[in-house]
Amino acid sequence: MTLRTRTDALLLAGFCAFLFFYGLGQFGLIGADEPRYAQVAREMLDRHDWITPVLGGQPWLEKPPLYYWQAMLVYSVMGVSDAAARIPSAIDATLLVISVYLFFRRFRRGLEVDAALITASCAGVIGYARAASMDMALGATFAIGTLAWWAWRESGKKVYLALFYAFMALGMLAKGPVAPLLAGVVIALFAVMTRESRLVLKTLWLPGILVFCALALPWYAAVQVRNPQFFREFILQHNLARFSTDLYHHREPFWYYLPVTLLALAPWTIFVIAAFIEPVRAWWAERNAPSEEPDYELQFKLFACCWVVVPLVFLILPIEASRLHSAGNSSRSGAAGGLSAATHGTRLLSSEVASRGTCARSVCDDRSCAADRLRGWAASAARGQADVRCIRNIFCTDHGDCFDPGQPRGISYASLRYVDPSRAGGRCGREMGRTCDRSHSFGTLVGD
Repeated sequence: MTLRTRTDALLLAGFCAFLFFYGLGQFGLIGADEPRYAQVAREMLDRHDWITPVLGGQPWLEKPPLYYWQAMLVYSVMGVSDAAARIPSAIDATLLVISVYLFFRRFRRGLEVDAALITASCAGVIGYARAASMDMALGATFAIGTLAWWAWRESGKKVYLALFYAFMALGMLAKGPVAPLLAGVVIALFAVMTRESRLVLKTLWLPGILVFCALALPWYAAVQVRNPQFFREFILQHNLARFSTDLYHHREPFWYYLPVTLLALAPWTIFVIAAFIEPVRAWWAERNAPSEEPDYELQFKLFACCWVVVPLVFLILPIEASRLHSAGNSSRSGAAGGLSAATHGTRLLSSEVASRGTCARSVCDDRSCAADRLRGWAASAARGQADVRCIRNIFCTDHGDCFDPGQPRGISYASLRYVDPSRAGGRCGREMGRTCDRSHSFGTLVGD
């Protein structure tokens, strides 16, 4: 483990411990839901029953069991208390933050800390992480699964697609079919925006579907066998009826969840709005332009935009929206964190790019840091977002290795490669080259 990784781990651990775990038991369970969910888990533990949720000695079949299972495990270790009832949500929020960090470390290096901290500090995540409910479980599983889908999309590795199906199954165990439903709509909208009609069919991968069924269906089958009324109460009444009608007569106006969403994204609301506008504008300007290879940087931002918009659209429809509320606000925070970091972080990485006719020099002793900066600068130059005559990027590690980013037009991450110092004509150094001439500066980016 490198020094930078240890520093990141300590930073995220401190933030999560303070924001999610500190003072969980300082006040009692509030509202109608927290005491109810905590009591259901307590009665299931007392009865040693991991199948049928029970409240007051009677089956209570409104919600799936994932939160109850988590609370039962915590109760068995720490005893029954208000704080113990809230710990599962705090753990789920921590797992979400870690997942965002690992995703960006793998696919958008240099932005992982920013994305993770933005996600952790969103008001919606903090609120749900400190509540005894299944809302954070749904939001975390949906967000992690959605990130896994994009990891498959960009890398082509089926293991990520399998993870997508696994976390959608956990989302279904958290709060029913809302997780796979929203994920399908997000992916379909993204496919329409990118004009990739086969993307949805490629996502329907048989082994992944089997993983989903193996994880999600056994509990549904077992609870139906034990409680014949389960299908009517849970599927028909608490899912289909709630989605198709205003079953519980919520009187909020159609725009109610818009300000709620903006508040849930605080203190990053303005940054998220700005990060949302930029990729949408770029997509609209280039929507009819032919493209041989996908621009994953822009497409990831578009995907995050779809992720933010789809739950919000469902929330403002004239249906029972409370079931979507948690999936919207808590999981949207993961998308918002990623979107803000990807947009503003790339802008910061390219902020040292000089205007036409000048050079920008940057020295970095860390190999990964150097590669991160090169990717940001090269991507900006490739998309024409930087007015660059030349960028002098000579990065040398303690081992004397240099980086060659290649030409900016059509650059891909694969073209960032290590070069033996001898190939630089012996001129590899921390501050080599005084001009923008490629003959004097190995690895220079030259714009139009």
